[in-house]
Parts: sequence; C-alpha cells; structure tokens
Amino acid sequence: MSKTKAKRISGETEEFPRKKIPLCSGLSNDEKGHAYAELVNSPALAAHRIVSMMQPQNVVESIDTPGMLQVLRDDIVAINQGDLSRPEAMLISQAAALQALFVRLTERAVQQKYIQNYEALMRIALRAQSQCRATLETLATIKNPPAVFVKQTNVTSGPQQINNNTASHDLPKETVIPQTQLSSFAIEKCLKT
Repeated sequence: MSKTKAKRISGETEEFPRKKIPLCSGLSNDEKGHAYAELVNSPALAAHRIVSMMQPQNVVESIDTPGMLQVLRDDIVAINQGDLSRPEAMLISQAAALQALFVRLTERAVQQKYIQNYEALMRIALRAQSQCRATLETLATIKNPPAVFVKQTNVTSGPQQINNNTASHDLPKETVIPQTQLSSFAIEKCLKT
C-alpha cells in the first residue's frame, strides 16, 4: 500500500499509514516524560513491536501504528470486562493453523526415503498435533471452566498457633503464647528428639 495524504492538520499534511505515536499536547515536560515512559512500558506497544517484526515488509509498511495500538488497547479493555471472544477466536485459529502444519509435515514425512528425515518430520508433526490438542483444551477450559472444590486441611508436625481474626485480649492469658516462647519451645522439643 502506498502512502497517501489522509488529511490536512493546520497546514501540514499527515500521511497514512501513520508511524508516529502521538502524545497529548499541552503537557508539561514532566507529564510528557511520564506519558512517554508509560507508553514504552505498555503491553499494547510491546505487542505492536513484536507483531510488526513478524510481518513481511509490505505488511509492516501498511500498519497504522496509532490504529494498531488502539485495537490492542480495546482488546485489553474487552478482556478486563470479561469479553473473551477475541482470545477464543485466536485459539481456534491457532488450532486450525497447527492442524494444517501437522497435516503438511505428516505428508512430507511419508514422502521421505531415509528414516532420519522421516523421523525428524514426524517428530515435528506430532509436536504440532500435541500443541493443537493443548490449544483446543485451553479453549474448552475457557468456555467451560472446571468447578473447584477446596477442603481445608491443617497438618502440622509440631506446635502451631492459629489466630483466626481473634483479638488477643479476648483469649485467656495462659493461651496467648508470644512468638519467642513458641520458637524456643519448638527448638527445645526438636533438641530432645
């Protein structure tokens, strides 16, 4: 995609796709520094950098940086609000890609004349198949999270003091054991055994 003039802003032309990341104007130098530091450390910019690095050059030239960052920020907001439709779409797409990889590698393995080549290709094919299964399992877990039943068990192999949100002035004086006495008691018991 060739760069085209998108619109005029106060006498200047802005080219599309935009590559500069805008910061709010009118900020003090300290505020600009803080805003820039937040941007550099943001998950959205980190994702944008990696996604851009992994694309062919003609695709990278077509990516509108502010637009890409906004899409990533929107995804983060959607996840925080409980909308998992995008991660679910990603997982099913990844599973389809891994399945295609498995099929292609298996086809290539079957065509090999030498056992070393066959074995290497099949090993990679089966890894792709295993990752496909794991991806689908993750998708199933997201769609139908397992119910977790937790039963508390208190197991100790020595003296133990448990204060369940009870103020020490409510307890009789003989049951309140300072930490130093508890530690020395535990040490004495260990030395006797």
